[in-house]
Amino acid sequence: MTFRPPPPVPHGVENDLDPPPTADELAAAQELARALEGQGASPHDPLIEALRAAHDPAPLDPERHEEILVRAFAEARPAGRVLAFPGRRWAWAGALAAAACLVLVLGHTFRRPAPVALVASRSTQGLFSEQFPRQGGHSARVDRISGARARELRENRFVSWGVR
Repeated sequence: MTFRPPPPVPHGVENDLDPPPTADELAAAQELARALEGQGASPHDPLIEALRAAHDPAPLDPERHEEILVRAFAEARPAGRVLAFPGRRWAWAGALAAAACLVLVLGHTFRRPAPVALVASRSTQGLFSEQFPRQGGHSARVDRISGARARELRENRFVSWGVR
């Protein structure tokens, strides 16, 4: 990666986004580019290492990998402790799950059935007494059909809820 300074702004064109970089900023950018290429030390070494690893990760040494795993498992489970729940907690969890299933099944079983006097869906021919024009009027027809279907849906919902 080679650092290239930004191209100069053409004469007569204003760059209102950013002012031109200062000499210090250009020097810092060159130093960062060299550090990313692995040339020279940088005061931001952990950042440089993280950026390099994110862009082009190097293969992990097997010994280092083993160290990481051992440390992670040691921190996750202190020596001598077993990761298991006491029997009482499992019993409570099972009892709660069974109660929830019972409530769902019984609540659905004892629900009052919906009445059967629902409004049947029908043809749209009854909505129109006049002939359709050869061109135009499509939106008005769709509006009339959708209004009728919305009324039928409301009536069906009210009937199913027991509202007369």
